[in-house]
Formats: sequence, structure tokens, C-alpha cells
Amino acid sequence: MSIDVTTSAANDTARGLRRVLLVTLALNIAVATAKVVVGTLAGSSSIRAHGFHSSTDGLNNVNPLLATTCATRSPAGSTCTCT
Repeated sequence: MSIDVTTSAANDTARGLRRVLLVTLALNIAVATAKVVVGTLAGSSSIRAHGFHSSTDGLNNVNPLLATTCATRSPAGSTCTCT
């Protein structure tokens, strides 16, 4: 039984990248939510609008998350359609 070191290292890198992207996504959602809440409570439409705009920063993390998931799957039996 042999272990492919390259594949193992690639999977570790992908796992670390997914962890960073998930933490960033959670923080972006928290910041966007806080801006919307503060903007609503303060009656400031500009702060609230900036909160909604900030939510797109979080959405920008979804594509790399999907890409790393597809990239680390085995081609055989994979149902990923990331072409």
C-alpha cells in the first residue's frame, strides 16, 4: 500500500483554502448583517444600502468554494459540472 504524497498535499491545501473561505464568508455575512441592522436602527439608508452591497463580498466566496470542491474530487464517478 502506497500513499500518494502529492495528492495528500493537494488535499491538505484545498482543505485549508476551504477553511479560510468559509471563515471569510461567515465574517462577511456578519459584517453585512451588522451594517443592515445599524443602518435600519439609525434610519440611514446609505449605511443599510452599504450592508446589502457588502453581502456581495460574501457571495464572492461561494464560487471559489465550489471550484475547490470540484477540483479535489476524483474524475471517476464525479457529478461535478465545473467545465
